Amino acid sequence: MREGRARGDVLSFFKMVEQLDEAKQARNPTFTASHTLVNNGLDLLTHLEAAKRMQTWQDALSLFTQSTNTTVRRSGADWEWSRTSPTATGIVPREEHLCVLLDTLAAGEQWDLIRGIGHYYGKSLPPVLTHVVRLLAYYAPVEGETEEQLAQARCTAAYDYLTHCKVPPPDRPVEAYTECLAACERANDWQGALRIVRSMGPNPLQGWRSAEEGEGEATTSEPVDGLAPPSPNVVSYATLIAVLEQCGKDKIAAEVLLRLPSLEQAEITASYAALIHVWSKQIYSKQQRRF
Repeated sequence: MREGRARGDVLSFFKMVEQLDEAKQARNPTFTASHTLVNNGLDLLTHLEAAKRMQTWQDALSLFTQSTNTTVRRSGADWEWSRTSPTATGIVPREEHLCVLLDTLAAGEQWDLIRGIGHYYGKSLPPVLTHVVRLLAYYAPVEGETEEQLAQARCTAAYDYLTHCKVPPPDRPVEAYTECLAACERANDWQGALRIVRSMGPNPLQGWRSAEEGEGEATTSEPVDGLAPPSPNVVSYATLIAVLEQCGKDKIAAEVLLRLPSLEQAEITASYAALIHVWSKQIYSKQQRRF
């Protein structure tokens, strides 16, 4: 009799444990940390990474703003970031703090907050603006029926944000433009890639148009208040050439390469030669293993 009752009590206990586990799984996990426990930048990074793993963007945002003494408030359709007060003290956020916060907000689809971070921190921390553009280029909420259409729409969203953000054109990092070019590569949009390069700072592709592009006028960047965006670098040109070749525009790619300064030409040619060398060695090794 007692054994039966004891067995029933044990079964009831395990059933209760199972019900508690199910209830926990049904709820979204929460992560809480008092900002008073965050004494330095390393503490802040650790807690932000924990919030990212738990996918709790509200906790990450609250922790970040309290620890850095910043304020986020709605202004129309946008979120504006500012210091709590000019004399307020707090942890000075670094690139790694903001990139973790951005990733957490992206997982929570908080795109207005993400854009606001780029506006506020993009000038003082250019890699943060690049990270915002990268997130938009990969994950921005857009409409499209095919993967290529989605990639095209995200490329447009990222480029529009970059060219209309509150960071002055000269302070926009060239790497952010390269992220837009990489998005064109995913979208197979060689014309968009050419437009992006021509919209940047002074470069040899402005005012020039390939015969294969058809009729029209080659675009040139229009400085805003006399301030031009950065000129393309060798990575920008190499990405453009890769887009052209991927889209079967080898002739335009060759014309672009010939128009570049000799230093950029040499670096890109050397990179291609190295890639061909690695590829040929891989093919040779595969053939050797057959015998």
